[in-house]
Amino acid sequence: MPLCWIGIIMQYAYLQYMSPPFFMLWPSIVGWGWMLLSLIPVVIVVCMNAILCVSVILTSFTNGFINFLVMFIPVVIAILSLVALVHIAFTDHLELIALFIFGSLGGGKTFVGTFTDTSGNVWNVYTE
Repeated sequence: MPLCWIGIIMQYAYLQYMSPPFFMLWPSIVGWGWMLLSLIPVVIVVCMNAILCVSVILTSFTNGFINFLVMFIPVVIAILSLVALVHIAFTDHLELIALFIFGSLGGGKTFVGTFTDTSGNVWNVYTE
């Protein structure tokens, strides 16, 4: 339990006082290439943080009232940390979120017409 307290408090302090947190996701600081390379580990860290917060909250409620009293402060800090992490993701990295949304849409093919070669074969022509 003390390790849980220390880890959650250190994470919250990092998110609040590091300027800027997750600096590797700012293309103006490190460039687009390094930012895109650093994105996957940061997404994994964000998912692990969400799982940690949920597990700490559920553990505090399932193991009795004494455990709830001991874990109450880390639960509050974990909730604040998750809120800070989501706030950072959506306010500071909006251009990155928009980039991935537009990138996931992909390009559709549009039918332009047909092409007949010298052998008489007919081919459909598409643009991307």
